[in-house]
Amino acid sequence: MKMMKCCFAAFFAFLLLMVSASAEAAGNVQDIDFTCKGISLGMREADIKDAFGKELFSEERMVMGIYMRYMTYDKGYTIGVAVRTGKVLDIVIKDKDYVARDGVKYGATAWKIEQTYGKANRTFIDGGKAYIYKHPEHKRWKLLLLIDTMDNYLLSWRITELPLDGKEADEMETTDDWDNPGLENRMLGELEIDISALPKDDGEVKLRIGG
Repeated sequence: MKMMKCCFAAFFAFLLLMVSASAEAAGNVQDIDFTCKGISLGMREADIKDAFGKELFSEERMVMGIYMRYMTYDKGYTIGVAVRTGKVLDIVIKDKDYVARDGVKYGATAWKIEQTYGKANRTFIDGGKAYIYKHPEHKRWKLLLLIDTMDNYLLSWRITELPLDGKEADEMETTDDWDNPGLENRMLGELEIDISALPKDDGEVKLRIGG
């Protein structure tokens, strides 16, 4: 009987050791996972040019209430900066030759992804499916690993500080570092107004915008 108890104790100790080893083997996100070729969120547009050179083309558009300029580079790299601040807020990587930490690259299996970055729910977003990880210190920094909807292998990376839905946009808008330049202000700044027919008072045109 004593021998049997010893065997059970040894067996349970072995199980605990295996569980502990498994937990240690499971990956987790690191600061380097939120960088690409030395560029990370919050850096300036000048830093991008040093790392990527001249863009192939660029475009400006509103994304979740933030006016952004997106620059596309050779081999499938796209970087978005906030027009008002010039800060990097969005990095998209579609280079099939890109190799991230621990050898993670295009075609990586779900097992490889979770062993490197840890477990995460697979979320449907923008018509696709992705693992979404958050930076341990910067609460709005997110790493999205877009995967094939059928076989769950890695297709591309996205590192972003932009809101992913309306709730995140509302939360971000209440913070001091909200980068939204205000579409209305931008439109007013670019609007050409003919004031030739407006009344003048003491030689000055009186113009009021709003009610």
